[in-house]
Amino acid sequence: AAIQIRKQLPACCGALWALAISCYGRKVIMQEESDQELEAILEQLPAGTQQIGFYSYGELAPNQDLGICSLYNETMTLTVIYEADDAL
Repeated sequence: AAIQIRKQLPACCGALWALAISCYGRKVIMQEESDQELEAILEQLPAGTQQIGFYSYGELAPNQDLGICSLYNETMTLTVIYEADDAL
């Protein structure tokens, strides 16, 4: 996800803020290695990106195949907020 986001960012932008929401089930499975996925996110985003996050108990999102909202488990969502250098 971080690689896809990086490709969509403009060439020059100001400060970046990444919000990572990970399912608690991922922490249970990954145990001490759960920090590695957070480090991997920061490695893919521009230097100086600030990251914050929390654990959830699953995510609700549209299911394209069913056409309804579904509960997803053991997933992580990543949102990046930035201010473009040419912002008004």
